[in-house]
Amino acid sequence: MAFDGVNKALKENPGKADLAAAVTYEITDRALTTHALKLKESGADTIIAFPTPTHGALILKEMAKLGYRPKMMFNAPLGDPVMYTVAGKELWEGVYVNGPAGSGIPGAEPAADRVIEILKKYEPKIAGMEYMSIVGATGLMYALEGIKNAGRNLTVENMIKGMENIKDWKPEGMGAPVSFSPDRRDGVNGFV
Repeated sequence: MAFDGVNKALKENPGKADLAAAVTYEITDRALTTHALKLKESGADTIIAFPTPTHGALILKEMAKLGYRPKMMFNAPLGDPVMYTVAGKELWEGVYVNGPAGSGIPGAEPAADRVIEILKKYEPKIAGMEYMSIVGATGLMYALEGIKNAGRNLTVENMIKGMENIKDWKPEGMGAPVSFSPDRRDGVNGFV
């Protein structure tokens, strides 16, 4: 699915960039040396990747062993500052990560910091996991707004209607405004 977005962007921007290679991995893979070598041999100066945090760290380490340090662009789950520890500060420094536009980024947005303080009040163990905590909490806020809009007779149909009544809403003032409708079920179509 994410790769479809890359291909779409390339088609919509002819002459701006070319796809040098597409390298996939299995979730069970832990040895990514061959993957790193394929990326290096492609000659790409920028890598757009959608890995798990573990695989993001592994591929960076394997590329570094090969002396290959292209510009790296990763998906939102890798935006958690824990990546400086998992990948190592030297390898992680300079990596570009898109952030989920529908939620806030702790440490960068006061609204997100307020939500994190509320979450920590009820669950102090999230300390050090603020980024993923805010993403999860935001998902719950969307669901709760849909339930609120559904009214007292909560059925699947009313929940769907409740979600479809969310218009230009920013949970706790965080992120980009989100809207749903019968023709639009994905809320936010972007990253920051």
